[in-house]
Parts: sequence; C-alpha cells; structure tokens
Amino acid sequence: VKKAYLLAVLCATAVAAVGFVMFQFFPQGIINLFGSEDALYNEFAQKSFRIFLMLCILAGFQTVTGIFFQSIGKPVKAAVVTLSRQILVLVPATLILPIFIGLDGVLWAGPVADAISFLIALVLALLELKHLTSQHAREQEAALCAEQGQAF
Repeated sequence: VKKAYLLAVLCATAVAAVGFVMFQFFPQGIINLFGSEDALYNEFAQKSFRIFLMLCILAGFQTVTGIFFQSIGKPVKAAVVTLSRQILVLVPATLILPIFIGLDGVLWAGPVADAISFLIALVLALLELKHLTSQHAREQEAALCAEQGQAF
C-alpha cells in the first residue's frame, strides 16, 4: 500500500510539475487558447496565472492523498484532505486576503490554499504511513510467533 501510494504521489507530482512549468513560463500560450485580447487583458491574465497557480505543483500530492485515504477506508480523512483546498481554505482566503492586500488578495488565495491544504495532507499522510508501518511490524511479529508456535 505504501509503495503504491508513494508511486502515485511521484507520478502526480510529475504531472503537476509540467503544469507548473507551463503556467509559470508559458502562460500566454495557454491564454491564447481562449482567444486573443488586448495587451492589458493579456498582462492581467499572465499575472493571474503566475500568482494563483504558483503552488499548483503541490496539488498532485493532495489529490493522491485524498484518494489514498478513501481507498483505505478512512472517509473522514479523505473528506478533510479533499475539501481542504477548495472549501476549507480557498473560500475563506478569497474573502479575507483582499481586506489586507487588495484585489491581489483574490489571486494569492490560490497559493495560500495550496500550501495549507498540502500541509494538512502531509501531516495526515505521515501519521497514516507511520501507523501502517507499525501495523505491518505487528502483523509480521504475530506471523513469526505463530510460525514458532508461540502465543502473541
């Protein structure tokens, strides 16, 4: 389970890294897919891409971690991880940050939500992986005792 989870995290992070490079270094190419506008629009769109998607590289980890918890039968943790970015952090950050940093606060809500939801997912994942490791060690010890005919 741990190996599959870590492989999935690695793959999702690789895909997210490609998206990160595209959003940070080639935003105009993506913007052009939706039409060409005047220079002011393009300038704002590029700024929006670069700020709002600054930490999108962390999204793969969070997504895989939510699916991981769902697949191992931990629905509450799955819900917390899955909802943390969009509902628990992004909406409040979108409302609060503009009070302190103006209109750009709406843009900065994205990276703030990505960072906080990543930290939530990371803490929960590390605790779960630690639990899985200790559970596996107990199961191996029990199997060894049973093999030797001893009581566990």
